Amino acid sequence: LLPLAVAPVYLTFRSYRMYVDRLQSEQRHNEEVVRLHGDTLAALKAAKKSEKRYELAVDGSNDGIWDWDVAADALYCSPRWKLMIGLSPDNSVSTLDEWLSLADEEDRSALQEAIQAHLTSERSHFEIEYRVRHVDGSFPWVHCRGIAHREDGRAVRLAGTQTDITEQRRIRDSLAQAAQHDALTDLPNRTLFRELVQRAIAQTSRTPSAGYAVLFIDLDGFKSINDTHGHVAGDRFLKAISRRLQAQLRPGDVL
Repeated sequence: LLPLAVAPVYLTFRSYRMYVDRLQSEQRHNEEVVRLHGDTLAALKAAKKSEKRYELAVDGSNDGIWDWDVAADALYCSPRWKLMIGLSPDNSVSTLDEWLSLADEEDRSALQEAIQAHLTSERSHFEIEYRVRHVDGSFPWVHCRGIAHREDGRAVRLAGTQTDITEQRRIRDSLAQAAQHDALTDLPNRTLFRELVQRAIAQTSRTPSAGYAVLFIDLDGFKSINDTHGHVAGDRFLKAISRRLQAQLRPGDVL
């Protein structure tokens, strides 16, 4: 037992220690709040900086950005995406059906199937080239690609980019045309002829009833035209013959 004279002093000292401990606890709490607040501000600043960097990247890119919420069927298309087909930024393309309706009729099914194949994990990513309707009535080619975000194995979001590749397609088609057609008459050359015959043979082997035929035409006396009237006249003659032959073709025939 403490002497009566010492007890009040002890109690006073104990109260003081409790007071100091409470102050120190409050100080530590306040320091933690300040630290957390500082971390939050730093995170917000970093997020804002990252968002600004993303906006600048999107604005400076030639690609259109799209983002589709699968469950809600809510589609976001960036202003650049809309500009590719002549739409103003305030035009609404907000659902998958609205997007699909803009695709050329011949490419619409392929676009829908490509999206579905990626949603079901049949394909590792979504990628396709298709034609999209422009407000001026033209159908520019675009290259569209994207990837799904999944939760529990189920696709909940699909996002990606779309690029206008009309000029690239024109160059590609032009090179393919030049490689497989005669420069003067625009008729298939020997390379394409062999490819078509091989394709016909393969098809007939699978389906004997399909059948095919090859017609050989020789122009007698053509050399005399060149010798008598010159090569310019000979070239005009060949072009005229090719036009007449093409006019006699049936659907499915190749000249």
